[in-house]
Amino acid sequence: GSLVLAGVAAVAVGSALYLSLQPADLLKYQQEWVKALLQAGLITVLGVVTSSVLESFKEGLQQKRNQSRIRFDILNDIGRIYMDVKLARRRAQAVKRIESKDLQELNERQVQLELHKFNSVKLFKNHQGLEDALGTMEKYLNKVANKPETDEHQRFVDREGFRKFSVAFHEAKAIMQHYIVGT
Repeated sequence: GSLVLAGVAAVAVGSALYLSLQPADLLKYQQEWVKALLQAGLITVLGVVTSSVLESFKEGLQQKRNQSRIRFDILNDIGRIYMDVKLARRRAQAVKRIESKDLQELNERQVQLELHKFNSVKLFKNHQGLEDALGTMEKYLNKVANKPETDEHQRFVDREGFRKFSVAFHEAKAIMQHYIVGT
């Protein structure tokens, strides 16, 4: 489309230039033809510019949509991690201890959070706050799953013991939601 319009503009301007260099008696209404061809060339050039600007705008919008979709997927994934940890905690509450399958799941969720901390946070404006919140969650899970002597592990089934993880999740969620909604 733009290439055709550029060709039309070149032909119109070239024809106008050619006619303007010819002797005045060669063509009746020569000046009017020159003006008309120059106007056609100008209109075509404006069409090319407008088309390019609109195409660039559309590409920018599509890129923003794609980035928003990625950010939303990250938010959903971190929400799923939170819910998986909460379910593991409830299972542990029911039997008054953390089962080995839950420890394995907590380790997997800890690794997922670590990956998000290193790979996803830069997609958000307040990435330092998000990195801190995900880091708190990740360290908490590491202690629960791998360090039985820690307070985090021993109080995992306790509501107050889970609070640190929960608060960090809600901070991370608020940062991500604010950025997703604000853009």
